[in-house]
Amino acid sequence: MAAGTLSYEILLVRVFAIEYFHHFAYMAISVAMLGFGVSGTLLALFGRPDRERAKTAFSWSVILTSVSLVLSPMLVHQTALDPTQLAWNTGQWIRLAFVYCVLAMPFAVSALGILLALAIGSDRPGLTYGASFTGSGLGALAALAVLWFVSPQRALVLPALIASFGCLTIIRTSTRRIDAWLTLALAWFVFFVPLWDLDVSAYKALPQVEAYPHAERVAEKPSPVGWVVAVDAPTFRFAPGLSLAYTGSFPQQTALFVDGQIAGAQVSIGDRLADSLLDWIPTALPYSVDTPRQVLVIGAGGGTEVRNATTHGAQKVVAVELHPELSRLGAESQSGTTVGGGEVDWVVGDARSYVAGTRERFDLISLAPTGGFGSSAAGIISLNEDFLHTVDAYAAYLNCLTETGLLAITRWLTVPPRESVRVLLTMAEALRRVAPEGVADGIVVVRSWGTVTTLAKPAGFTATELDSITSWAATRWFDIDWQPRLSEPTAVFNRIDDPALYRAAAASIESTDSLVHFLTGYPFEVSPVTDARPYPHHFLRIQSLGGLFGDDRGSWLPFAEWGLIALLATLGQSILLALLLLVVPVVLVARKRSESPPGPHLSYFFTVGFAYMAA
Repeated sequence: MAAGTLSYEILLVRVFAIEYFHHFAYMAISVAMLGFGVSGTLLALFGRPDRERAKTAFSWSVILTSVSLVLSPMLVHQTALDPTQLAWNTGQWIRLAFVYCVLAMPFAVSALGILLALAIGSDRPGLTYGASFTGSGLGALAALAVLWFVSPQRALVLPALIASFGCLTIIRTSTRRIDAWLTLALAWFVFFVPLWDLDVSAYKALPQVEAYPHAERVAEKPSPVGWVVAVDAPTFRFAPGLSLAYTGSFPQQTALFVDGQIAGAQVSIGDRLADSLLDWIPTALPYSVDTPRQVLVIGAGGGTEVRNATTHGAQKVVAVELHPELSRLGAESQSGTTVGGGEVDWVVGDARSYVAGTRERFDLISLAPTGGFGSSAAGIISLNEDFLHTVDAYAAYLNCLTETGLLAITRWLTVPPRESVRVLLTMAEALRRVAPEGVADGIVVVRSWGTVTTLAKPAGFTATELDSITSWAATRWFDIDWQPRLSEPTAVFNRIDDPALYRAAAASIESTDSLVHFLTGYPFEVSPVTDARPYPHHFLRIQSLGGLFGDDRGSWLPFAEWGLIALLATLGQSILLALLLLVVPVVLVARKRSESPPGPHLSYFFTVGFAYMAA
């Protein structure tokens, strides 16, 4: 039982991250705690059973644990829950509460079985505890192992299958043999014929692209790092921020997704259309300054930026990608070794670890936009930890550059600007750490219709380089929001209401007081973050909510910062259900028995639980 429920908890994290967004992965922890709490409350309310009754109840708990691990995911996938409607649809709150209770059911039954086992073997509690912890550890390992080999849909059957082996004990020692055999048969049947499908949110890119005409899923690879899917669709196009002046054709692309979110695109090595297209996307901006010899691509994905570097003359490219399957697909698209004469080394691992450990120095370090535009605009990654976009990270990248090297970071544009403003201010702060003299002359910001590219050069940009950038941007209808000695905003092609990038750059370079004044008056939290608090995608400022709701912009606030709404919704549900299922029964029974209110105990456990959730 312990192995089955622990594996279920881990697999729920993966399934929630795929079907909804990562915010609901936190529910796996809270529903487990709720289930364990309910079991303890029930036993405390009804009292400890005698040994014979405990044996009978234990047999039922073993059987019901396996059955509930089948019913729970089946019922959840039959519930029409759309978390994106929580901001305005009260019916979704009721469905969310139902999902909470259904998901907590296996944990409650399993925990009750463990408590009953302790009651039966009260003379040797250490052995029971040891078996429980050993089972939990084996269940965790089994959950991680199975994710390498089967899809998340089929992996979700594993907990019921593991728990069903407990029925073998019941068959030998209990009168409930027929029930145990039926439970064992049910678990194996569901393993071969799952009773549910992965229901990926319609707001993710995968179901949207698969709805294109003649779309076909051509590859699928599960792993604990992420569920990778490749889709061929004749009408699919992926070129973040592509110039509106581009009149050429598109290459045939294969869309790559991780957990249902777009992770890039793959093209054939022999497709020359891809090479012509690359010079018209914003990430080609650094190549207008100079031809780099060595390039580091962080988050290489399907290999678009690797090809961008080699097409523009780079002699060596190091492509760092955390996901092994994306790295393999990217290396395949680049023929594994060389592209356009440039040598390509693919590194599977964390970019910060690679930068900290390498002795190589690069003429260009490039970070392209990850995920889809909708992901950024909707704030669904707002609560993600991200150590690639902190002041410490940017300073590490700058320290890996050659004397005349460039750091180029391209992110999606949101309105009002949020992430791009933070990237700019983070870049300026990192430059102050590494090369204080380069802050005034070492930053350039270029904006397309959908992306913002920020360049940092510790040595400072020369007049010739700035002229090249200006000419390159004008040809492609990109706007320069900031460059050294720019006296006023110069948006010509892609106008926005507030020149926030210009104001942010000017304030950052002018003085600390000017920067503080800008940050205080900006409606979103865009100050640079460090490794101590690595949440660079969280922008909502609580004290600004009144002004935002009072403005016309209030209508889009639920979409702009949906991640925080999702977190508050799940937190509110867990607190309410905990009060109803744990606290209220204990208080009522205490009054009925004329016992003193369990206030100190409730306060203690509430404080411990809240600290655990907040940590």
